[in-house]
Amino acid sequence: MNALIVATHNGSELFATPGRPTAPSWSPDGKVLVCALGRIAERIALVEVQVQSGAEREIGAWRWSNLDSIAWLPDGSGLMLTARDQSSQQTQVWYVAYPSGEAHRVTNDLNEYQGLSLNADAKAMVVVQSPLARTGPTGPMASVGRPTASWFTARTRAATATSGCWTSRAGRGIS
Repeated sequence: MNALIVATHNGSELFATPGRPTAPSWSPDGKVLVCALGRIAERIALVEVQVQSGAEREIGAWRWSNLDSIAWLPDGSGLMLTARDQSSQQTQVWYVAYPSGEAHRVTNDLNEYQGLSLNADAKAMVVVQSPLARTGPTGPMASVGRPTASWFTARTRAATATSGCWTSRAGRGIS
């Protein structure tokens, strides 16, 4: 059984969260950890853990079939994820408002996205984009090209806890 263990620099354990936690991420103020909790291909919840007490709370009602990475926005108002929801075949980029848990898909295409990271002010993020092989009505179709590191820059971010407008380096809009 996996556990999320938080330990201090001298090795003392603060608490441990049992289950199957993955993708832990510290809040900007260091008071909260967020992680995915559940089994891949089942119902994975986004969970916050209060560092001082170890108290857990699910963030929103959204459930994922896979959750790869989590990055906090610097002001603590939300999280960027690479995750696959129950209705999708691909891992996509998502924005989740914090603490409400309202989820918004940022990308919506036939690629896989993994390993998301934000720069210090969250005006840029990097994520590994992998085109997938597809099977069409006439047989297998090979994916074109190799995985690339895709940069996205935040052009605007609505004050109403939405995902904002993220665009690629080439200026293409991603919704």
